[in-house]
Order: sequence, then structure tokens, then C-alpha cells
Amino acid sequence: MSKKSNDLSRRKFLSSGLLAISPLSTFFSSMVTGMVNQAHADTTGADLMNYIHLSMRGGPPRWMFDQVLRPNGNDQFIENTMLITKISNFKNLDASYESFKYRGYYFPHLWSFNVPKLGGGYRPIRQLLDNMISFRGVNLLSDGHGVSRPKYNAPVPGQPSINGLLADKSVAPIPALYQAEDLSFKSKNGVGSFDAGTANPIRDTLEPFSVEKALSLGNGDIVEEMINRSLDSLEKYAEHSSFRTRSLFKDRKNAKKLFLKNFGDLNSVYSNLVNKYEKLISLTFSTRYQGLSNQAIISDQSLHFCLLGDDKNRIPKGHDLRDMLVGEGQTLGTQGININFQNTSIQYLASMMALTEFVLVNGISNNVTGAIGSILGLYGEIFNGSSIQGARKYNQTTDAHVLGRYSTLFFFSYYYLAFSSCLLELFDRLKEAGIFNKTLFHLSGDFSRSARESGRGSDHGWQGATTSIFSGMIQEPHVIGNIKVESGYRDHPGSWGVSAHMDDLSGREMLVGNTVSSVASILGIESPTPNDQSFLSVKNGKVVNHASRPKNVA
Repeated sequence: MSKKSNDLSRRKFLSSGLLAISPLSTFFSSMVTGMVNQAHADTTGADLMNYIHLSMRGGPPRWMFDQVLRPNGNDQFIENTMLITKISNFKNLDASYESFKYRGYYFPHLWSFNVPKLGGGYRPIRQLLDNMISFRGVNLLSDGHGVSRPKYNAPVPGQPSINGLLADKSVAPIPALYQAEDLSFKSKNGVGSFDAGTANPIRDTLEPFSVEKALSLGNGDIVEEMINRSLDSLEKYAEHSSFRTRSLFKDRKNAKKLFLKNFGDLNSVYSNLVNKYEKLISLTFSTRYQGLSNQAIISDQSLHFCLLGDDKNRIPKGHDLRDMLVGEGQTLGTQGININFQNTSIQYLASMMALTEFVLVNGISNNVTGAIGSILGLYGEIFNGSSIQGARKYNQTTDAHVLGRYSTLFFFSYYYLAFSSCLLELFDRLKEAGIFNKTLFHLSGDFSRSARESGRGSDHGWQGATTSIFSGMIQEPHVIGNIKVESGYRDHPGSWGVSAHMDDLSGREMLVGNTVSSVASILGIESPTPNDQSFLSVKNGKVVNHASRPKNVA
């Protein structure tokens, strides 16, 4: 039988419904699918990448992080009041867009900082740049949070997504899973994505299907029957496949071990992992940075100090903006007041990192999708000496329509610093497991932001979005894409990232489909938008960038 026939046989089996035989079938179907795919991989030599796609809900401003506005240092650039990355004079609150040169590119000032690491000390976040490619000036063609967010994964509504196409070929026990958001997951072959939940995603993924859990509920016989019937399905598949691989079904005892694997107390496993990442977030929020928070940022109660998307919600005059941030049990401001409230954090960040580390390192899945959201636990305080007379807790949304210029710089710089600290820790664990060189981390959002000249916020910047990827296969930093020097928008002037024509694309703008095709090229799967050119390829295990040097176009 030909390879094409093998593939057809495999797809027919995976979509046949043979495994849909009980409420537990979702999990066992995923496990069996993974075993069937593993057998297929043994025959075809497939070696799929690990893929992590993290979406930042709300579309946080990115010009202080990976939206590189002056990549060459001498690019034409029109200032905008909102586009600041560094405070040069804290007394007068003078601020501007400042860059940090690293390996041939000029990145925003934030990349010059060091972030905390576990066990004490700090390390430079520029370590992430060594394995990063940033796409800037990406035209999403349409606006809207719910419309734009999935496009980096599923650019054509109703058609297969990146994580869905990868799931079709996955050799992992669970072909795909997600937390908080699946980004419009869609498989060609009917493979599903497992909802890991948000309370304890590790437990919610594994514990309901463990034999120990079933026995405690008196359902041991049901689970035993499920295992045996699933293995019967495997035997039936092996009988009708041409390769009849022994790696698929050496004997029932060895195959059953996959279902009976014990990871210990899943509550403790999750708690230890999530606490590790929360610790890094807390340490970051307790650190002061040069040109960002090393001196007091005193509010004049202007629009530049707005919070929470409301013009009327401004930090009171004379208050230090830094005292709204709490890390390691203290406010970040000059007084460093001990506070009884919880530390400031970021919605789902520690949980998503914990889940990703666990499932990748343990080989449970190679395909994880998720989302992070608001900055949780900002505190507006009224101080008298070292006592707190009054306190108001805020959760700062990432949809920063009227967040003031200083509030934007301050809160979102810390948002990205905390994210970077966690990402460096995750990458350490993937390197330790020997899988970083076969892992692709994809960071996206709803869109970028169109900066308001008034300094009181930013709107949806779908005309010039940014998305970045990280991998051990990437050996040096790259920036891809052209932007307009002048945006052409009356209320949002300047060089904030609007997509411009590229010679690489015969004079048209970069579309989100080009970034999707580039990601698919690294993953070794077909692109959901095959007509959109990829800028990347893989040669000898390394990513090759075929795009021209980025430029700002007049």
C-alpha cells in the first residue's frame, strides 16, 4: 500500500468515531490518537515541533517592547506624545522614545534592563532577543478584539488553524490543549483541542481520567473498560494498516502504562509551578529600573495620569505612580510601605507558564494555546507617614484606550518585564529538557495600538500590528516588516507602526497571512493561507530569514 493510502487509512481511523464510547472518551480518544500518530511518525520519520501560542488579550501597547519603531537607529521617525520608552527627567517628567542597540538592531529602551531570576540575582532580558524574530507593520485588514485576536492562528474564518493543522500530525498523547482561549482552533481531520481550564489546568487535564481518581469515585471498572476498549481499537487499526508497527502495540501491558502514568499530587505539582512563576512576577514588580521607576513619578492629575480607560479616573495630584504597584509585600514607591493586599500580578500568566512547562517537559502535548489578560491588583493609596489611611484596588485592563502616557509607559513596561522574567525561566526548563531547539513560542495580541497625540491613550492599531516568535532554532535577532514614517491618521500621527509596502512582497503591505505562513514554515506544516508568502525557512535545524532589512517608508 502506498504512503498516500497509509495517510488516508490513518485519517479515516482518526475520524471514524470508534473511540466515542463514554463520557471519558475525550481523553482516551486523544491518548489513542497520539499513539496512532506516533506509529505513523515511526514509519514516516516525522519529528514535529512543540508549539506554544500565547495571546495578550485586549491588545496592550507594544512600542516599549517588541514593536520596534527605529530598527536601524537612523530611521526617519516622527515623534508622538504617547510614544515614550524612557523618562529622562523625573522632576519635569521629560520623556522620549529611546533605543537600546543589540546585535545590529535598535530595540526599545526596556531591553537594556535586567530581570529577577529564581535563587537570587538578575539577568538581562536581552537574552530573549538572541532567539527572537519580530514582525512589525502587519495589516490585519479588519478591526475588533474578537475578530483580530484569532487571526494570528486562524486567518481565514472557518478554515483550519495553525494549532489545528499541527494537531492533525501530532504524536503527543494529547494533540492540542488550551487555557482561557483556543484562538479559533480548527483541525482538518476532526481532532479536538482539550480545554485545560483555569483553576488548576494540570489537574483538570489529567486527574479526572486517572485510575486513582476513578477508583476513589467507585468507577474503576469503567476506566478499566475504557482502557481495554481503546486498546482494542488500536489492535483493530494495526490489523488494517500496512505498516503493522510493533511500536504501536508491542503488548497490552506496555500500552496500558501510558494510561496509568502517575504524576503525583496534581494539586501540589501545579501549586509549586505556579508559585514559582508568581514569585518571578512579584520580584519584578518590586524592582526599580533606570529611566522608568528609579525615581518618584509624581502625578499632576492630568490626562497623562489616567487609569482604567476613564478620563475622570486619574491618579490624585502629588501621588507617586509607583505606589500603585506592589511586589514582595511592599509598594514600589519611595516609602516602600508594607501592605496587606496581595502582590500585583497578571491574569493567567503564571498559570499558563506552569501548564506549558508541565505538558511539554512531560511529553503530554506539543501544542499549547492560551491567553493572558489584565494587570491585577494595582493600589491607589492615601499615605500618612507609613500608615495607609485609605486604599482602593484597581485591575488595569490591557485595552488602553485612554490610559495616560506615563501610566502606559509605567504599567506596560512592568507587564512586559514580568512576562520576560517568566519566559526566560520557561526557556531554561525547556533547554534543560533538551527541547528548546524544537520549540516555537508565538506571542500575539488583538492588535497593536494607534497612539494618540494628546497623550491620553491609544486606540486599535490593526493597520500595523506586531507579532513575535522565539525558538532555539533562531540564532540571532531579526525584525521583519516596513512601517510608514507618517501614519496618515489625524488623531494618531507619527511613526507608531502603520504597515508600509515591501519590495519582498512586490510592493504590497505585509498581511497577517504572511506571518502565519512563516510560522507554518518553521513548524513544518502546511500554511492556513498558502498564497501568502513566508519570510522564513529551516535549513540544518536553523531558521533562515529571507526578508530584506526593515525600513521606515516616507
